Amino acid sequence: MGLELVRASTADALTITGISRRSFHSDVEVGSKEKTGPPGYMSVPFYTKMAKSNHLFKLVDDGLIVGGAILFLKEEELNIGRIFIAPEHFRKGYGSFMMNEIETLFPGVKEYTLDTPVWNIRTNSFYSKMGYTEIKRDNEFVFYSKLRDEYIISHLSSKYNIRRLSMEDIPQAVALCEKNTLYYEYCPPFVSEQSIRDDMNALPPGKTVTDKYYVGFYDGKRLVAVLDLIMSFPDKTTAFIGFFMTHAELQNRGMGSGIIEELCGALSQIGMKEVRLCWVKGNPQAEHFWHKNGFKETGATNVTEAYTAIVARKELI
Repeated sequence: MGLELVRASTADALTITGISRRSFHSDVEVGSKEKTGPPGYMSVPFYTKMAKSNHLFKLVDDGLIVGGAILFLKEEELNIGRIFIAPEHFRKGYGSFMMNEIETLFPGVKEYTLDTPVWNIRTNSFYSKMGYTEIKRDNEFVFYSKLRDEYIISHLSSKYNIRRLSMEDIPQAVALCEKNTLYYEYCPPFVSEQSIRDDMNALPPGKTVTDKYYVGFYDGKRLVAVLDLIMSFPDKTTAFIGFFMTHAELQNRGMGSGIIEELCGALSQIGMKEVRLCWVKGNPQAEHFWHKNGFKETGATNVTEAYTAIVARKELI
């Protein structure tokens, strides 16, 4: 049977209440001043009510209940009211499994939301690791949101079809990039299948694959642009463009600027406040393009053996 997340019944309420009480009381180890928890955390009637209204879920390991969750679905938004694991099963990956299963159980959801106490160093670290972005906080709680990948990608452009590029797409990406010879004069080495493969897997410090969008823009079946985008880097409300290149035959027609304009608008809508990127010092084409699209030098540079990169930013409205 293994590990699974399923709806709980009223018959499970007593067991789930006991796990909930022990789990939330363990928060004294991570910042809580006393053994307490959210409303109803040790109330059998509360969890019975949640089960009757189909909001209660149980995490089961070979038939044994080891955790629980309360979930509220409203149209295309799912609020994760709480999740909890029996303390004896901490650090076994059960929390990560539960969060991933929640997304699997609700494939039509576009946004997942939750909140957690400001003082809870364990849960704040955990939700950030799971790809959730802080959207606001008050004196008591930090509020998080996570958009489904497909939703983010589909909103990056209204004109082109966008999808993540896979290993099968590498030859097509190389064919697009190799026509842009000026770029590689300033930013060696010249493109190859291995360099594209390396770019697909490259991550800045502290980021995971859930933060990276190495995508292609398609006009029909034709690949017209490649974008490497890192969400929430170097801070939570900044997106970083690691690479952007358009098809050489389609340049100087406003296509690249149109893509960047829509990209910035989409990033603003999902809570990003700024976009950063780099261009190689001395590359007139890159400097002109990014200036034209509202990016300004920060004054910082990244120096490598092959070139110096100019760091630039654009504040989003």
